Amino acid sequence: MSRRGQAFIVHALSAFVMARALLYTHQGPIASKISQQPKGIIVLYLTIQGLAGSCACMVLGLIQDMFPGTRRYLHPLKRALTMVFLPMDFVVSSVYWSLRTFAPSLILLPTETSSTSSSLPIRIAIYVGASCVGLGCLVFLNRMHSASR
Repeated sequence: MSRRGQAFIVHALSAFVMARALLYTHQGPIASKISQQPKGIIVLYLTIQGLAGSCACMVLGLIQDMFPGTRRYLHPLKRALTMVFLPMDFVVSSVYWSLRTFAPSLILLPTETSSTSSSLPIRIAIYVGASCVGLGCLVFLNRMHSASR
């Protein structure tokens, strides 16, 4: 497979997974907890900002793969977004996975149950955490490595 075909597959799959993760914050089991917060507070989380920026970079890369003539116009924007969101994704990913591994009680959301007054943690599924936090960092690092060759 050609390099352009491989780039297309990476951009398409990662954009799809990242878009699904963004939808999960509005439709998944955590959506009721998020909807109780003031309007617009979700964009204050670095995880969501990094995910949205990574998804935007992947969509721009996908457009460049489908229409090579747009590279001249979209490449500077994609490069600027990558320079902003790669460090953010790297820091958020390293902090998130360290906490998830060694101190999960610090990142679990407490919720009240109707039968008891104790709060139970909402566990975010591993695949959601991986797509929200880890995928952007991995794809960016992969793209930077392949661009340096």
